[in-house]
Amino acid sequence: IRLKLRAELNIAAETHMILMVGSGFRTKGTDRAMKAFAALPDEIRGKGVLVIIGKDNFRPFRRLARRLGIEKQIIFFHGRDDIPRFLFSADLLLHPAYRENTGTVLIEAMAARLPVLASDVCGYADHVLRADAGRLVPSPFRQATLNQMLAEMLTSEERETWSANGGRYVSRN
Repeated sequence: IRLKLRAELNIAAETHMILMVGSGFRTKGTDRAMKAFAALPDEIRGKGVLVIIGKDNFRPFRRLARRLGIEKQIIFFHGRDDIPRFLFSADLLLHPAYRENTGTVLIEAMAARLPVLASDVCGYADHVLRADAGRLVPSPFRQATLNQMLAEMLTSEERETWSANGGRYVSRN
């Protein structure tokens, strides 16, 4: 699944594919995610792509991508019915929401063995902690903290551990 989807999207196997899923881009923190991606060190950002999937108006976020100089490294998709393919193909789920009642995508990512980086305001964020399936950006939110955490997670040797932990946790609960 991973190889096929990445081939369809022209994303190399060694490229860091960061995934954001959710409608309501303002509430989901899409601006935060884009700023964090743009702030990655050159050697990491140069090997990365941010895939954003959801139902919303892309225009303001495309403008932000241009201002940040990352427009060629962002792929936008309107809502899709094949989200599991993306969860199995990505390297990290990024969900820095401003507010989120549940955040079902966090559990879906863990089931797909995808490490999670989310804000701690997501309703299901505690499952990420309990499972040790990634990291949470603490409140009050600071962009610099998210930026640093994203860079650390993409280069961490713990990614395989977070992946396995998330899968085990979901299968047991």
